[in-house]
Amino acid sequence: MKRLLILLLVAGIFAAGFFGYKHFFQTETIAAWSLVPDNALIVYETDQFASSWETLKDKKTWKTLSAIPAINQLNEDLSSLDSTQNGVSLIDVLTEENKLLIGLFPVNRSELGALYILEIKNINQHAALSNLLEENYSRKSRKYNGFTITEITHKQTERKLTFIFYKNFFIGSTTPFLVEDAIRTINESDYLSFKDVNPELFKIARLQNDDGNLYFNASRADDLAGLFYKGAKNQISFLKNIASSSFLDLATTESEISLNGFSIAGNEDTFLDIFKGNPSTSFTVANLISNDAYALNHLSFTNSKSFLERLSNYRQKHETEYQAAKQTLEKYDINPIDFSNWMGDELAFYETNYQNGQFAIIKTNDIAQANKQLKDISKRLATAKQDSVYSEVYDGFEITFFPLTEFPSLIFGNMTRGFEDVFYINYDNWLIFSNDFQNIKNLIDDIRNENTWGKSLTFNQYLELINKEANLSYIINTKNALRTIRDLAAEEWKDFLNRNEQIIKEFELAGIQFSNIDDKYFTNVDFFHPGEYVKRQGSTTLQSEISLTFEGELLGKPKIVRNHTNNSREIILQDSTNKLYLLSNEFDIIWIDSVSQRVTTDFSQVDFYKNNKLQLLFGSDNKVFLIDRNGQNVEKYPVEIGSAEITSLNVVDYNKTKKYRWAITNSAGELYLLDKKGKQLKNWSPNKKKYRNSSGINHTRILGKDLMLICKEDGVVDILNRQGNSYPGFPMNFEKDIDDQYILKPGTSFNKSSLTLIAKDGEVISVNLRGKFLKRDQLILGSESSTYSFVKDVSSNKYIIAVVDERKISLLSSDGNKKFEKDYINSGDLRIQYYNFGPGNELVIITDQLQEFSYLYDGDGNLINSIPLENSHELSVLYSRSRNEFEVFTSFHNRLDKYRFSLK
Repeated sequence: MKRLLILLLVAGIFAAGFFGYKHFFQTETIAAWSLVPDNALIVYETDQFASSWETLKDKKTWKTLSAIPAINQLNEDLSSLDSTQNGVSLIDVLTEENKLLIGLFPVNRSELGALYILEIKNINQHAALSNLLEENYSRKSRKYNGFTITEITHKQTERKLTFIFYKNFFIGSTTPFLVEDAIRTINESDYLSFKDVNPELFKIARLQNDDGNLYFNASRADDLAGLFYKGAKNQISFLKNIASSSFLDLATTESEISLNGFSIAGNEDTFLDIFKGNPSTSFTVANLISNDAYALNHLSFTNSKSFLERLSNYRQKHETEYQAAKQTLEKYDINPIDFSNWMGDELAFYETNYQNGQFAIIKTNDIAQANKQLKDISKRLATAKQDSVYSEVYDGFEITFFPLTEFPSLIFGNMTRGFEDVFYINYDNWLIFSNDFQNIKNLIDDIRNENTWGKSLTFNQYLELINKEANLSYIINTKNALRTIRDLAAEEWKDFLNRNEQIIKEFELAGIQFSNIDDKYFTNVDFFHPGEYVKRQGSTTLQSEISLTFEGELLGKPKIVRNHTNNSREIILQDSTNKLYLLSNEFDIIWIDSVSQRVTTDFSQVDFYKNNKLQLLFGSDNKVFLIDRNGQNVEKYPVEIGSAEITSLNVVDYNKTKKYRWAITNSAGELYLLDKKGKQLKNWSPNKKKYRNSSGINHTRILGKDLMLICKEDGVVDILNRQGNSYPGFPMNFEKDIDDQYILKPGTSFNKSSLTLIAKDGEVISVNLRGKFLKRDQLILGSESSTYSFVKDVSSNKYIIAVVDERKISLLSSDGNKKFEKDYINSGDLRIQYYNFGPGNELVIITDQLQEFSYLYDGDGNLINSIPLENSHELSVLYSRSRNEFEVFTSFHNRLDKYRFSLK
């Protein structure tokens, strides 16, 4: 339900302009309501068209929409109508104090037709219209049902218009049968008008001096969605059950397009009737919604028992899955109505693009009782399935596996489908469910890092515009949702979405809300355009904003770290004199220190004392260093480990309790595990296994078990437990060169968890954590000389696939679809970096390490810098959500540079 509603919300704002142009906006007319056929999906009404148009065309929202070619042509057409003849504007003459109704009707599977009806009030209007129709058109006529139907054709564009005159009305359309429908509505009693079948809409009070009114036949919402949706009609049939009809006042401002009015539930079969007699409450869930979310369905009510009972009645009438769900619940003695004993007044369901993330969030008024009931149910399920209840602690939160597939949809219906597996946590007085163990962890991290809607400036601005106390709210983040919109859209609309992607994204948030008031439902629809639209100009020359020269050659990538005192960003790096430098973001030197050897590992930040103060951890020669923010050694550090040079040093935090372990490999292939005080642990001093040239020891936790994963380029993969022994089924030797990056997807068991690797020859190999092959797929893109690799985002599990040969680089999304391809004469030593800060904010960096320069691309392959950036090492990147701005840091020989740019 959630995904499909996106099409209605986004398509609505663009469809009006698109169809208006396509269906000959020059001939929009004014009609009496009795002439509009009853099968209209939408009818637009205004009696102030001239003044509305005059103010609309200068507003930021309309100027942005006007970047769409069809709407830009509409502007030009209107401007030509607005030109004067003998000092008189045609728009003013044709619409002065006249009511204008424009009905939109489905004419085929992918297209709307428009019917225009114009009331001719005086001879001046009739003369102006006649002059307009005769000046540049050829015409022919025919008879139909007692009327003379005229068809005119523009002599230059060959656009056609069919029309009739009826009494003092002009009725026209570019779709001839719509005029015939209007004739049948006039002549035949069996053909009702739109007003006849929607009488309640005409009893609602209207606002004065707005930009017009919109009447919507909500019972045919599935027909409207079907124009844009590529799936089967029965998959969207539920849309017609939301409401019966809607009346909305249209208003536009500089940053918002809004529609406000009322929807009629019609009868007790509609979804809105679930909230009958159940007032809404406040929207308080924003701090639990990740910025990765693309669609939110929020419900609020005062009486949870009434809500659950009415929801059950609705599902029984409209959801074919209801009986099966009821039987499953009864089998395990689960009664959803009992949840009202602890359920609060809010529900939220949202989706993310990453790993098909599904979340269901329930507010409670008694979290202890909620936990008791869920644990009782889990025990009954575990007993019935001869299984055990599993939970794991992560960053202070107990993540519990709930052993009932699709549990949220069994309780709340189809709007929450997508939970093949179910995990949940408590957060204050909320229950948070997700379909993926890692997604729960990601959400915990997002809440800790304030990467949520509640901390988003844009969302809080939007929240000030919308109704904060609605029974039902459906909100989308347009930037995040566009990929899903494209996936769902019919082929006829994909090209439109692709060509106008940047413009659509400017309307960053869009939503529709319903609130129960006296058995009617106050309805508001908002499209929020907070920023200024700046047309993308293509690549440009990036200029260094700040530059700093060092005494010696810089030895590696500038590492960005966090200042725990003020949360600002700083830079740590080393030069060939072995001096360490800590710099501010503006390149002011905070301190300079010296170590005796070159740093051979990455820098990591840890909270050694568990007091929210951060230290820097790194390896140099055979020593582990730990220094505070002033550059001073911590306690007994540095600590010597073996005699060979340390090649990797990774931080292990088993369940985010800051009881750290240091996982170390060295040039001799030895594996070490130390506690945070530098003590070598049993079986790891060193481990009996030796793995030269490995990617390091990487830790993850699944089902309460710790996994130490080691991947070698020659095709050997091993997974060790905390005691240093291989898990059953490992090590595995794939007997071919593999990329040292891998994708690990936790499941509800080792059998259901997967490890995916990619071989240099393009074979994608997936195994479970018992060492059993799940699938082997060969990517066919590229030539025989191509090499394949995963390129992972620096701060998340998102990734792309790189295919590189002598003359071309192709980048694929994680599902194997091509993102973009570039001709690139390969020097033989390329490095690719990938940063994903959300849809529309992806950055791909391709570095030629021999020629020491880099090109930057956005996620669609658009080149950002026309002249390559000079760099001797990988680049570092910061992104500011509030400014929508990137900062890129490069180290080139003895020079450090910072560049700043936006992808707009």
